[in-house]
Amino acid sequence: MATVTRDSKGVRIWFKDGAGNRKSIRLKDAHDDYATRFALNLEDLNSAVKYNATIRPETAQWAMGLCEDVQNRLAALGLIEIQQAEPEPDAPKLGSFVDGWIAGRHDVKPATKQIYSRSRHYLLEFFGADRPLNSITPGDGDEWALFLRSHLGENTSRKMAGVAKLILKRAHRKGLIEVNPFSDLRTNVTHDETGDFTITPEMVQTILAAAPDAEWRLIIALARYGGLRVPSEIFAMKWSAVNFERGRFTIQSPKTEHFAGKASRVCPIFPELRPYFEEALLASSDGSGRIDGGRFVVETHRPDSGNLGTQFCRIIRKAGFDPWPNLWRNCRSSRQTELENSFPTHVVCAWLGNSPSVAARHYLQVTDSHFEQAVGGATGAEMVQNRTVQSRTERDRTGQNGTQKRSRPHEKPVF
Repeated sequence: MATVTRDSKGVRIWFKDGAGNRKSIRLKDAHDDYATRFALNLEDLNSAVKYNATIRPETAQWAMGLCEDVQNRLAALGLIEIQQAEPEPDAPKLGSFVDGWIAGRHDVKPATKQIYSRSRHYLLEFFGADRPLNSITPGDGDEWALFLRSHLGENTSRKMAGVAKLILKRAHRKGLIEVNPFSDLRTNVTHDETGDFTITPEMVQTILAAAPDAEWRLIIALARYGGLRVPSEIFAMKWSAVNFERGRFTIQSPKTEHFAGKASRVCPIFPELRPYFEEALLASSDGSGRIDGGRFVVETHRPDSGNLGTQFCRIIRKAGFDPWPNLWRNCRSSRQTELENSFPTHVVCAWLGNSPSVAARHYLQVTDSHFEQAVGGATGAEMVQNRTVQSRTERDRTGQNGTQKRSRPHEKPVF
């Protein structure tokens, strides 16, 4: 049995181990009642060690509640074993996690990775590469959003926030953070009408005349008259995709190829577009009109030959105009708006490779010609006349009182 003694230095508890050796542990100023209970638990620990028995649950719980110093002294006496806690792994750092996430996105285009890298730049500029992921709070996310708006436009800020939200969503799903600090940030991109600009047919003809060669004229015509995305769709096109006999050409669309059935689309060779296709074909074939279908439609002015937008701005200035915002998108937007006046929306969207909702939100414009038409242009008058004729026809069919005329008994109703 463990025994309790007291001397000038306090309480000491004695016991004999399994080999019969007398050992003790000092408790200094413990009062008698506590020393007695301590001795009983110590004896239970000693018996478990002696007879290789399981420690009673209440004794184990008592030992676990002791302070670290007493636990260490009991462990030194061989009465308990202290399991060393596994060191907590260091929380992943923002920089390394973002870099790994971007590197692992093999499913996106290089241009998309450039957008990811741009968001990475603003993340690391604000938080630092060594910032632990789990230390970023939603409040920090709000401050980062304000930081973005102080450097970027509203839509660009939202794009950067959208990428960051996507990255931290992955960290949350892997259990590295409890909440996504960017989950409440606004990331939907809205259409800014201040960037809209209509390139009229008269303008584009003047600009085409200022272009330096047939290939540049085709680039401009495809952007404005074909509504193609620049540079991705124009530079992907080969002569084998152009069918002059059927008046159609096929467009490969890198932007939409990951959607089912949207890797390519067929577009008419519009009358405004055909002369520039034919001119470029003759120039590329040394005047013979015969060319290897595997050759690109645009071969000389490829993306690596210089900044296409910068060169286009030079041509625009040479034509006597100031470059407009969103150079290429407004060419596409002008064409979509133009075609919508003559063809059903679903047809135009099929030709230009977008959806009615996207067209309405990002491409369709209200132009001066719409106002001219509304205040008495020829087309507006024709629309009123058509409605009048339609109204008269309806009255003739239904009768003046609005009820449908009955067929005579010997006549069969016509459906």
